[in-house]
Amino acid sequence: MHTKALVVASLVCLLPFTLPAQESPVPFPAGAPAAFEFSFSNPGARSLGLGGAFVALADDATAAFANPAGLARLEAPEVSIEGRYWRYSTPYIEGGRLSGEPTGTLLDTRSEIYWGDSDEEVTDVSFASFVYPKDRWSLALYHHRQIDYQARFQTNGLFGEQALPPFTPRHPDYRYRNDSLIRGNGVSLGFQVFEGLSVGVGAVHFDAELTNYSEFHLPAAPLPEDVYGPSAFSPATVFEAFSMNTDDTDWGFNAGVLWQPSELWGLGAFYRDGADFDVSVSVVSGPALPGPPPGTVLYAVDIEPMEFPDVYGLGVAYQSAGGAATAGLEWDHVGYSSILDSFERYVGSTGANLDDADEYHFGFEYALLEAQPVIALRAGAWLDPDHRIRGRGDSDREYLGALFPRGDDEWHWSAGVGAAFEHVQVDLAADLSDQVDTVSLSAIYTF
Repeated sequence: MHTKALVVASLVCLLPFTLPAQESPVPFPAGAPAAFEFSFSNPGARSLGLGGAFVALADDATAAFANPAGLARLEAPEVSIEGRYWRYSTPYIEGGRLSGEPTGTLLDTRSEIYWGDSDEEVTDVSFASFVYPKDRWSLALYHHRQIDYQARFQTNGLFGEQALPPFTPRHPDYRYRNDSLIRGNGVSLGFQVFEGLSVGVGAVHFDAELTNYSEFHLPAAPLPEDVYGPSAFSPATVFEAFSMNTDDTDWGFNAGVLWQPSELWGLGAFYRDGADFDVSVSVVSGPALPGPPPGTVLYAVDIEPMEFPDVYGLGVAYQSAGGAATAGLEWDHVGYSSILDSFERYVGSTGANLDDADEYHFGFEYALLEAQPVIALRAGAWLDPDHRIRGRGDSDREYLGALFPRGDDEWHWSAGVGAAFEHVQVDLAADLSDQVDTVSLSAIYTF
């Protein structure tokens, strides 16, 4: 397999899609769209229950990340902590045929590509903060896990006409694993310019540990039971393998503004700088590759840096007279294209497109103010638009169309409940979608 094709394929480790090796005499095994789940949602169960429509509210300790201008609204010191549970259901190509008619032998019985789901679960402390207000300003220190993601999957029998000429119609089987973690430790400052208007800025130190490993396996022998049967995925059948790793840090910043033109309405805006991490990619030979000894480095490249997306957004919030009902609306823009742009600066054109995305968040809260403690009920939704990579140009249109179909927009539906005591607020919320489910439990102590 052409080494540049594997370098391009390494982008699979970061995004919810795959790339084909168009230059390779052996087509890239479409063992994915392998995935990486970005999460730009605000911390806190209250925000999660509101569908993420929080930038124009930003009225608790989680404002340190969501919109630092909201810190200036706090009147007493606060400590917050949040735990989250994530269930990732990552789609990938499990097998089938890219071209030709099935032979009916063993695994080769389906004329189309079929998909599977990699189900992984992660639970961790996702956010913690301390806020100290004084006069017209507030200072916050916080820790946030922006990405905490895992995926495991493998293809088993992806067939095509002369996929590995001249001896087999089977594409290399593909085994993949991804363990990705990005943490941030930050400081934010909110300042009240005058009554009703506040601004905020913050700096965050990111720490990334991204470990991705992929293997490509050939049939053990040109026999029908090997060509058309289940792969053994043994060390002896490894053709080539690549790893893509990051153990790097970076500084970023965020900023926000919050304006309340009246007691009923609030307007908010924010900007978050995406982190830049150095990424190392290496391709090594396996025992099934003729020529070089196993473990020979065929290609190595350092991407300095890989640019993760910037995010900015606007929001509006309405609170009824008396404060029982609250509604929020938010638009966020995610600069996904920066990832592919930074990648192509080092490996050349990938023959692919990756578009930026616009998210839309909606949320509603109703508080039972007469209850002791005060009980708040929440519901929300948000649109996560399609941001999969897709093939570019006219060449291999049918092949690219099969491997890179345009994805679907995905709706997330959320609900939550909160209880506010004299000094403690406890919130529980869930955000559900086809590919990611999130459950959050958070608490805020005011003193």
